Amino acid sequence: MPATRWAAAIGILLVVSACGDDDDPSTDGDDERPAGIEVVVSDDTSPIARLSDVTCRRVDDTQLVASGIVSSAGDTTHYVNLQVRFVDGDGVRVELATDSVSDLLIGEKARWDATTYADGAATVRRCEVTATVS
Repeated sequence: MPATRWAAAIGILLVVSACGDDDDPSTDGDDERPAGIEVVVSDDTSPIARLSDVTCRRVDDTQLVASGIVSSAGDTTHYVNLQVRFVDGDGVRVELATDSVSDLLIGEKARWDATTYADGAATVRRCEVTATVS
């Protein structure tokens, strides 16, 4: 009988050890990070600065990046300031990133890129982008 118990114990150990591998890098952090960061363009954005192709993403555990294209719908050359608020699931701002585009000509398009670093980057669920013109 003791040999049967040993065999059963070894069988149970083999089954338990095969159930889930904590070292699998493909599953690390999947429960903590959504696939992407939701993008919201603020209602306060100037109608002169039209935003397109806006994306927000995490590069690693601390780096946050927002990028896109701004085009001028104005009748003169403008300076465009872009602010990106990275917000967690509770609506609390984690970090703020900014970029600017100088001398945006009438009808011209320009790429922008705002990068920041934050200890709470993993909690970011949404980015709120605002473009102001002067």
